Amino acid sequence: MSLFPNGLGRIFVLGDSRTGTQSLHNYFLRNGISSLHYYMQRAGQTDPIHDDYEGNLSRFLAFLKSSDVRAFSDYPTRAFYRELHATQPEAKFILSTRSSTAVWVKSMTAFLSRFHIEMDIGLLTENFETINSNIVQLFGPSRDFITINIDDDSDSNGAILNAFLGIQNGGKFARHNASADLDVQVLSKRHKLFGGNGPEAIDLMQSQVAPAKAIISEYSWAFLVNDTNAFLDYQFGRKAWSSREAAQAVAVVDQRVLELAARRTSYLKFIVPEKSVIYREYLPRALEGLEAAAERPARTLSQALPHIVHYLDHWMHDAKSYGLLYFRGDTHTNWVGAWYVYRYIADELAKRGFLSVPRIDFGMMLPEIAGFDGDLITQVGELLREEWSARWGITSSAETLEVTVKLSLRPEHRHARRISVPESYAGWFKRETLVFERPDLSGPTVVVFRDSTADFVCDLLAEHFRRSVFVWHEGQVIEEILDLERPDLVLHIMAERFICMYPKFVPVMRVKW
Repeated sequence: MSLFPNGLGRIFVLGDSRTGTQSLHNYFLRNGISSLHYYMQRAGQTDPIHDDYEGNLSRFLAFLKSSDVRAFSDYPTRAFYRELHATQPEAKFILSTRSSTAVWVKSMTAFLSRFHIEMDIGLLTENFETINSNIVQLFGPSRDFITINIDDDSDSNGAILNAFLGIQNGGKFARHNASADLDVQVLSKRHKLFGGNGPEAIDLMQSQVAPAKAIISEYSWAFLVNDTNAFLDYQFGRKAWSSREAAQAVAVVDQRVLELAARRTSYLKFIVPEKSVIYREYLPRALEGLEAAAERPARTLSQALPHIVHYLDHWMHDAKSYGLLYFRGDTHTNWVGAWYVYRYIADELAKRGFLSVPRIDFGMMLPEIAGFDGDLITQVGELLREEWSARWGITSSAETLEVTVKLSLRPEHRHARRISVPESYAGWFKRETLVFERPDLSGPTVVVFRDSTADFVCDLLAEHFRRSVFVWHEGQVIEEILDLERPDLVLHIMAERFICMYPKFVPVMRVKW
């Protein structure tokens, strides 16, 4: 049942295409108003609408009745302005226009010509002017109705909209989706999927997809947004550690090293960069004008403690020339990327004398073709998934988002064997604990605290240790595990986005089981 009986609280944008309907849609979203833009498919419409006007009208009204969305712009809204006038007496209506019909015709011509669509300029102009005139006459001054000229000053239009909709401290109104942004010679069919420029673009993306925690860019790559750690804000300098927070984070690691040294245990930390750092070129085009922050938590830690904390950004950037390193639909590295993460860690361990067997070369890995979806693609909102299917469905198989190369250690090079987790560990952690041992008992012992970014690294690292225990525990080092295992070495492998929490961490965490 609709949350908006008789249109109460609803907003309908009656303007034609190329009159700022996308800009109004983004404005609604930014101000917390649920909104749909060009929702022909969702409303069950057939194109052209007038060929089955009655059928389309019936489906349109049924869709409105069942929908919990508040604002609607572009088609099919404009096609049914008379019926909306009759059936939505409590709604607010906005007619978006241009400074002149000639300006609108120029914009439409530029838009349609990119798609090689022929047009009757005379008929196009007549319909535009006639329908706009009819709308003004029908709604008149007695209804909740305003006209917005999208070519007017954005600040003025924002003030008008805020007053009309009763929005206090409303977000900025800005022009988006100009004809210059469109290009049919790319798979995405346009250059910009999200509006805005600079810091505003992040705000728009966050509001447009909320409460979803992932976006898909014009390149069909999924990235985190609205995540708990707000990593994009850190990446582009909208958030940063204070000098006090930075000092606290460094002190945590420094004290951890001392406490582990007292146990005769060495400690090394490896930070795997976020996909948006290594593949910034595949982020939404709206973010192109943003400068990446020179200082981020991962860099702060690694620069303060270079012999302990290793941030792999330069290493992974360099490795890009050898193949894709991250999944399109996941936050972490793919199998190829995982081998490069492993190799960096193995090289550092070799420098410190911790490797008793040679490092694993790429030629020791067995390549296979495998499909993969990922954790991000499942977190994309319904509307964006529909957008993805319409634009990029041709790039994926029926079962998975992408087909890529899976690497596994060849059997003749595999010596470490996975064994059962001790019963005393059962139920300690939300994620599975992994334990490996080498039958020849060569090498030191290690405990690796990790997250999903090390999923495909564990079995490779295990080759170098007599006994290796891999524990997933949200960025902390757990004292009980150290007491039980008494390892020679503790490794910490973390995704970059979690580093921002370090000022709140403790050197070694005691857990009451």
